[in-house]
Amino acid sequence: MEKPAYLSPEQLAKAVRVGDLPALMAALAPTIAEFVVKATEPLKARIAELESTQLKYCGVWDRSKTFPANAIVTDQGSAWISKTETRGIRPGDGNAFWQLAIKKGKDAR
Repeated sequence: MEKPAYLSPEQLAKAVRVGDLPALMAALAPTIAEFVVKATEPLKARIAELESTQLKYCGVWDRSKTFPANAIVTDQGSAWISKTETRGIRPGDGNAFWQLAIKKGKDAR
């Protein structure tokens, strides 16, 4: 695609005729497209970051399993979220690998 000619401020200040609109739009389109791409790049990066840290339920905690970061497990009636990849470290043992999400309540008796 051929790059449109640059329009000077004087040219842009002139009244536009209907017949001139296609050329004007062709001249402005690359600048607008470049602006939109630059403006949305941070948003795309943030969306990718958020999607990469989604929580995933991985069942009941098991010493033999490796749980990825942001895994949700249940253990002894509570739900826990892993802060980093972990294996063999029980949630709630006073460590920094798990975050309590839902605390076990009283038995419904």
